[in-house]
Amino acid sequence: MRWFSAFLNEVANEREYKQTFDHSLADLFDGFPGDLLASLKRDVDLDDMMRSLRADGNTARESAVYAATALISALVASLRETERRAAIEALERHDNQNSVYRGFHYMLHVVEQLGVKPALLSRISYEMIGQLRGLSGEVIQAWWTETEVPRLLNGEGSTRGIARRFAPRRRDG
Repeated sequence: MRWFSAFLNEVANEREYKQTFDHSLADLFDGFPGDLLASLKRDVDLDDMMRSLRADGNTARESAVYAATALISALVASLRETERRAAIEALERHDNQNSVYRGFHYMLHVVEQLGVKPALLSRISYEMIGQLRGLSGEVIQAWWTETEVPRLLNGEGSTRGIARRFAPRRRDG
């Protein structure tokens, strides 16, 4: 009978993990207009990704940030060239009038609120910028590793500090 109780406990834990993952992922994409997340999820097996990330010891919130990082390339790929350039310019100027900038800015603040490892906030920031600039995933990973990992290892990578660098809060709203 003990095995059945353990089984039921594991089923409940899996359900809770999935609910937290889904809720966190939805929160991460709340800053974008429309039903963007549903369209991005169509071609990605997030359940398999979530199970793999969980098996690697990540929390449901951390797994959601990893999933969002993976979905950013699909988001940017869906943009027209003019939208992509406008988003890059908005990023450089911290222009909250641009919907892509506003969505990414919101996403970074949600990542900060989720209380995940600072490295995840840093990594998703590089993914956003790199994808908008047209860099490949490998180049983005190398750029992040070269630039941020030493900071993180030296204790310079607090979540709040990373958020301020990539998505400063505007005083005027």
